[in-house]
Amino acid sequence: MDKFFRIRIDSDNIENLTNFIKENPLDIGCTGGITEYKDGHFSIEAYGNENETKKLQEEALKKSDKITIDLVDITQYLSDRQKEVGTGDRYKDKKESLQGYGTKVKQ
Repeated sequence: MDKFFRIRIDSDNIENLTNFIKENPLDIGCTGGITEYKDGHFSIEAYGNENETKKLQEEALKKSDKITIDLVDITQYLSDRQKEVGTGDRYKDKKESLQGYGTKVKQ
């Protein structure tokens, strides 16, 4: 498995942060977008593999007075979580009922 990182991107200016995100397409997952803190700085979490993260670091260095990046290697965490993911169609034998607001599609 390739290395995978949680990336926290910070700035004291929302426009700088917004522009950085637009210039560097990121997987922000379901993080909720940009967070504003009481001390006046702004932050967003993103996710990326090793190559994406390296490129992002290089871009951040060019704007070191405006953008800071903090990385956390989450490779092992993802590997452990993926072990919990089942395979196949758990609803095939109709032992469990479907839940949620999805629409049933005939295949």
